[in-house]
Amino acid sequence: MTLGLGACSDSDYINAIPKRSPAVVSVDLMSTADVSAQRVLRALFQVGVADGKGVDISKKMYLFESPDGSYGLCAAVSSSDKLADLLTQSGHRLTEFQGCHFTSLGTSWLMGYSDRSLLVMGPVTIEGQRELMRQMSVYLNQDEDKGLRASRLFERLDTISAPIALVSQLQSLPGQMAATLSLGMPKGARPDQVYYAAGVSRHDRTLVIHGQTFSFNHAVDAQIAQAKSKLGGIDGSFMGSLRDSCFATLFMHVRGADFLQLLQASPATQTLLAGANAVIDINSIISTFDGEVMVGVPSPDGKQDMVQLLAHCQRADWLPHVAYWKKSVPSGASIADAGRDRWRYTSGSTSFCFGIQPDGCFYFGTEPVAAGQPSALQPYMAGRKMATVINLARLPFSHSMPILGSVLGVLGPIDTMVYTLE
Repeated sequence: MTLGLGACSDSDYINAIPKRSPAVVSVDLMSTADVSAQRVLRALFQVGVADGKGVDISKKMYLFESPDGSYGLCAAVSSSDKLADLLTQSGHRLTEFQGCHFTSLGTSWLMGYSDRSLLVMGPVTIEGQRELMRQMSVYLNQDEDKGLRASRLFERLDTISAPIALVSQLQSLPGQMAATLSLGMPKGARPDQVYYAAGVSRHDRTLVIHGQTFSFNHAVDAQIAQAKSKLGGIDGSFMGSLRDSCFATLFMHVRGADFLQLLQASPATQTLLAGANAVIDINSIISTFDGEVMVGVPSPDGKQDMVQLLAHCQRADWLPHVAYWKKSVPSGASIADAGRDRWRYTSGSTSFCFGIQPDGCFYFGTEPVAAGQPSALQPYMAGRKMATVINLARLPFSHSMPILGSVLGVLGPIDTMVYTLE
């Protein structure tokens, strides 16, 4: 009887993850280079775990977002008795509920475990712990048909050959990441229909995420594929213009008319286009793009400085219209000459430059600086449909999900994140 159960329950612990979870990350601690499994366990459980007592570190750990928006971690239990001894010896008071055991981690997180699965979930208020305990007990006791393994998301996650793998609805990703990856999302598609599947790896002090957008809805998936077909492979011609001062920098290879359609269809860029078109005819300028495009976002909140843009152009037939734009600017604003084919717009505290560089490239935002040597990040981006570089030093880390932060922390010092679209 025991042998039979052992043979069929190697991955039963995953059943504790809700089937309808919109985002899941798998972490293979045994094959993730430069990661100490014991350090991960200490960071996650806030206790001095020795030799993985009670927790089976040979099996993957999973980070997930639950259907109600809570965050969680799921791990395999090797011995519930050893885990209980470890927790009690570390000063944790255990509460039994519905055949499971629970304890609080700090003031915002709750740990629960059964004979097969361990869950850490939150954040939760003290008043909400009883309800979360009830929900976690349901997860810990549920059968396979209610768990993650019965979902299409898990099927996709299981096909990703990487120590760290991710499948997530776009709406569950960080805002900046969701905004760039949503370019080309079909009109009328629901936010919960578009996903990002990716493998995650660490290279020196850079976190690299290579993935692709898709949908389980065949019609939506076909539209996503069509939109991506309009993007060329990044050739790296603007890699020397990557600035450390920018929080996020996006690279693409586009044809103007196609790129304009993508921007007009994306809620994330519609407002930006409308604002620019109130001053200059940015639509007609974008339609001339042909080749590499680089967009730099100076700060996470978008409130510091102006978005910076560089683009290869096929032509510059909008230049004769600048004289009209000068006359039609809003009251109190002005467009002044700043050199040959270069202008500066000013309105109160708002100011930006635009024009054509000597090499024929269009620029918008701040005055362009001379390009330096190509970035060392170029190999991670060349040939991809889209790539974004995030300068983590400019990101004010939120502690809303310390479990994920703990896992990233034990990967070692990470200064930069690159995520791409295949």
